[in-house]
Amino acid sequence: MKAPIVLKFGGSFLRGHADLVRAVHAIYREVRDGRPVIAVTSAFHGRTDALERSLRSLDAERGVRSSERTRAALLQTGELETANLLSAALDRSGVPSRVLEVPRFGPFVEPGTEDPTHVDAKAIHELLERFPVLCIPGFAAAENTPERGPALLGRGGSDMTAMVLGRDLSATIRLVKDVEGLYTSDPARKDAEAGPPRRLARVAYQDALSLGPDILQPRAVRFARDHELEFEVVGPGHIAGVRGTRVGERPTASRSAPAPPRPLRVALLGLGAVGARVFAELQSAPDRFEVVSVLVRSIPGRERPAAARSLLTESYEEVLAAAPDLIVEATGGHQPAAGRIRTALARGIHVVTANKVAAAKAKPHLEESAREGGAVLLASAAVGGALPALETVGRLRTGSRGDALVGIEGVLNGTSNAVLDAVAKGSSLAEAIEAAQKEGLAEADPTHDLDGTDIVHKIELLARAAGWPAPRWLHQESLAVGGEDAPARRVHVTPECQLRARFIGSVFRSDVGPVASVSLQLAGEDCVFHGVNGSWNALVLHFESGATRTVMGRGAGPWPTATAVMGDVYAISRRIALGELAPEAEALTETEEEGR
Repeated sequence: MKAPIVLKFGGSFLRGHADLVRAVHAIYREVRDGRPVIAVTSAFHGRTDALERSLRSLDAERGVRSSERTRAALLQTGELETANLLSAALDRSGVPSRVLEVPRFGPFVEPGTEDPTHVDAKAIHELLERFPVLCIPGFAAAENTPERGPALLGRGGSDMTAMVLGRDLSATIRLVKDVEGLYTSDPARKDAEAGPPRRLARVAYQDALSLGPDILQPRAVRFARDHELEFEVVGPGHIAGVRGTRVGERPTASRSAPAPPRPLRVALLGLGAVGARVFAELQSAPDRFEVVSVLVRSIPGRERPAAARSLLTESYEEVLAAAPDLIVEATGGHQPAAGRIRTALARGIHVVTANKVAAAKAKPHLEESAREGGAVLLASAAVGGALPALETVGRLRTGSRGDALVGIEGVLNGTSNAVLDAVAKGSSLAEAIEAAQKEGLAEADPTHDLDGTDIVHKIELLARAAGWPAPRWLHQESLAVGGEDAPARRVHVTPECQLRARFIGSVFRSDVGPVASVSLQLAGEDCVFHGVNGSWNALVLHFESGATRTVMGRGAGPWPTATAVMGDVYAISRRIALGELAPEAEALTETEEEGR
């Protein structure tokens, strides 16, 4: 496991519920790279002030000043609200998370002070073994006494929460704000005499202290200085080495600030449940993305997003004529999707797809077209939704210290999993399928989900990500064959027996090459798949030493799929900004700023 990262989301960034989606994407980019995240939340913009005013009004009516404990307990609720809402947004997007209770985990302070002493690092590290994301309310603290009474870290105290977590967990610290780092002057103001503000590549501790409490909490900066903690101030679209400001011991230096690169031109193929969600998320980041065309089967018909209507077309040639930099394919099926992807790649247009059928059946041809056109094809959402399955297998294929990957198995189909859960509770197979369809977890025709074909495609993609040849299939079971006598119905699972029916795909190395299967199995309480319910997926990697690694995520539904798709979109955007795919990276020339 990589070292954790602390992401602190400030009140200037979290102004309301809509900003939670941006926070989820910032978190997910780290999760898919295998890095555990501790998300520190500020209250929504203005929330703490409103709570303070309410308490003062009540105190004035009573003629009595509330105790510091009462004030601390009340003001903590703003940050606690945001932490829980962020956890709910992560769950909706398919990313497992847990909210940390401050009285149990810290930060802790000595009674009557606002200076943190420690957090329970051991307990937090143990939770990070089970949850890729932990959310903690900033600003809040608990007294270092047996009673664990409520306390605060001072206004702007979320910065301090991030610092003590970073120190005690040996974690990277990033403060996420609404602008891409620190500047020589307010980037929102234009001063003709001073000229345009310059972004600071790095800032010395002493200069950071001069910025004022509205930018960084001075006590947090002094804490970082005293404990030799470097930290970054970044925006929501942080790109390491290009944007953001590092605060530490080194002298302050500015970075030339050329005109920002134009937004990435994106065309969208398909505007169903997933496509509509992706469209909304692209539209929410106009500084990064411009949707230039949307391909649909038929322009009339069901209601389309108002913002998309002028972009709709039924012609793929019109999509290509719009000159997109990137195409997001969200239609499904082998053809014509595979042909469209191949055409785009051959023309040098990058492609992101959630289409596991096209990716599995045509991957070698698509990769050849990508090489010819100098383009990139990413398909993270094709396996496991928000579970970063392909990235995890690709990253760990050689394990740690050369411990080779020898096997992959998992619950990889949310539709069949939801159907099995419903059948176990007494539903008929038909009733279970209908319920999954109503929840958006099953297509109108769920055949490939129930006969194992969907899992076959995903296992083949995982084997390819591991660097293995195409596997030999030993067994492919179907849940649906035989109607009411199908395997899904014949598995009589009751709460008393503590077993859960799970449809599991696997591929293992052998002397004759990789061998694969899809089979219905019973998972006991000691099996990791036992607690994988509904639309959640789980992947277990087996290594030569006998060690295993488990990752989980929600695998079905528009939100998890869109989260994975946008993870790929941001990855391509990042590579373009770094100059790996196009010469648009910002200049990294630094100029020493004396006396700042």
